[in-house]
Amino acid sequence: MFIDQYRVSRADGVSYRGRVQGLPLRVFRNEWRSLCPPRLGSWTPRLTVSVVVCGADPAPLAATLDALAAQTYPAALIEVVVVHDPHRPAPPGPLGPRTRAAAVPALGAGGPAPQGRLRAYGAHTTGGDLLCWLVAGARPDPSFVESHARWHHLHAECATLARTGAVRAAPLGGHPPRAGAALMLRRSLYEAAGGLDPDSGPECERELCARLWHAGAVLVPERALAQAAGAARGADPRGAPPGPAGAAAHRVEAVVEAGGVPAPLVRACVDRLLAQTGCDLAVTLVGAWDRADGPGPPGGTGLSAVRDHYRGHPRVAFSTVAPRTGFPAPWLLQVPVHWGLAPGALSRLIARAERARAGVLEAVPARAPARGCGVRLWRTRAHTRALRVRVRGEDPADVVAEVYGRYRLQAGESVLVDLLGPPRAPAPRAARPPAPRPEPDPRPSPLARLYAALRARRR
Repeated sequence: MFIDQYRVSRADGVSYRGRVQGLPLRVFRNEWRSLCPPRLGSWTPRLTVSVVVCGADPAPLAATLDALAAQTYPAALIEVVVVHDPHRPAPPGPLGPRTRAAAVPALGAGGPAPQGRLRAYGAHTTGGDLLCWLVAGARPDPSFVESHARWHHLHAECATLARTGAVRAAPLGGHPPRAGAALMLRRSLYEAAGGLDPDSGPECERELCARLWHAGAVLVPERALAQAAGAARGADPRGAPPGPAGAAAHRVEAVVEAGGVPAPLVRACVDRLLAQTGCDLAVTLVGAWDRADGPGPPGGTGLSAVRDHYRGHPRVAFSTVAPRTGFPAPWLLQVPVHWGLAPGALSRLIARAERARAGVLEAVPARAPARGCGVRLWRTRAHTRALRVRVRGEDPADVVAEVYGRYRLQAGESVLVDLLGPPRAPAPRAARPPAPRPEPDPRPSPLARLYAALRARRR
């Protein structure tokens, strides 16, 4: 992935250079404790490691390079690249064996390169199986590389982070943890998640961590990383509000198959989706749009009528193939075109899935169940992982249930509306029967008896 093509990359959180890496080991949610890595010094490494050091100040850089030269990981498997701003002096050489400097290409007459561009170019110019970023001034201990490389040899979906407390609390919340000042992962997972945004600033690792979270990575806390980050800690992103991953501007990606159905039915389904409140949503209409250039049938009932109706809409996109996942949006909603969502139904479905911590929520209509299974709300984090670990012939929903959990509910008309059924008029209010009149009590009241006694005394 070229550094200047980040905005047009088609990362889906699953594929890596056009293929899907098979993973035999299945981890439930983020249960990294179920993995048993080997003890330090008792295993044989085989993966190459690319360490990207950002910064060229001589004194801090020398301390970091000296610490990396004393690693217990085999030196033949470690590659160190010092990435620096082209507007600043290059680091003084020589830098040591298997260590080189790389200047980020200058773009126009702009100012200093942002942190995201330094880190993205470092990943682009290296070729190791594992990627690690450090800032100049960090002093990792001798077992730094080995301590977290053992996790990646064990499972290809691991991403070791420095902020151990954030990782331990991550399964209890709906937002991804922050990476802190140190992060390491496999290159295949890095590219499947879309990489780093070159235009991002100090929070570039936070955005990458969010993309890894939605790509289904197993986030592992590693104390060695935290110790190395303590000497050179960057800006603390804890005060930043959580948001969607990377360039995603919406929270839900809704997919509707628009081919072979009348345009009024498609518009009825899509308009109900766009009218949902309480969550950011974008709609992808799937159909043979490359063959919909003609005027269409009389009455505007073809794909061309649908395209003309939603052309230029900021939240509607057209695609000839259905997106594999909702990445980088946290949720993917698959809606059959003959079913519509009731007002406010989507936010309630997301809340139900969050409470159940489900990887997929299946809402089955109570009426006409033979017309399909209703709608499916996929958690992107669970969906991407399931597509990487499943074998041929397995239903993705069954794999999601195994790696994250599944929740099914029977949806009434307050959630799903049958768009093919006859329009139902509101039920008339039943006339209330008149309230029965209370019968008079033959016994006199205490006040009446008192008045009667007073009148008798006056006589």
